[in-house]
Amino acid sequence: MPHSERSGTTLHTIPATARLLGCHRSHVYRLIARGELRVTDIKSPTSTRTKTRVPDSSIQEYSDRHARTAVTA
Repeated sequence: MPHSERSGTTLHTIPATARLLGCHRSHVYRLIARGELRVTDIKSPTSTRTKTRVPDSSIQEYSDRHARTAVTA
């Protein structure tokens, strides 16, 4: 289930991002590590771990960069 920031941007979990992109979540982690997907890390004051979320805008930017048009012969 997506989460929301104050600005209205939808934030997606890694599994949700993988479903949106049609790939495995390990591929999403590789895209993040290579800097191809921007993320937001969320941490509550009492937690020791962060929760990584991917904004809609990052998914859209990634998709736009990798879009291609069909070539007809």
